[in-house]
Amino acid sequence: MKDLSVTQKRCLELARIIREGLPGVRFDMCTWGHCGTAGCIGGYAVAVYGKDNTADGIKRSAAKLLGVTEHQAGQLFYADDAPVALSDITPEMAGATLENFALTGEVVWK
Repeated sequence: MKDLSVTQKRCLELARIIREGLPGVRFDMCTWGHCGTAGCIGGYAVAVYGKDNTADGIKRSAAKLLGVTEHQAGQLFYADDAPVALSDITPEMAGATLENFALTGEVVWK
């Protein structure tokens, strides 16, 4: 098996962190907080990997931190094309989506 890229490692680690939760941060794909993000995948990425790295905005900063394209960021952070409503996405679903993305390069919400 080949070595994992930084993007793959971060996505796999973030999947675990989202499932376990962060102290004081509730996972929520659709409630926007004072920082301009929800406790979503993008918000978690910034909280874990670059708290002070939001000069470009949360979406762009989180995309850079995870090493994903803007299109992939939309798919991950806003669940573009997901078969469920944002409010129905659980930490387990987000974790599974991140893991699948890390291993296949494709964002597939189930």
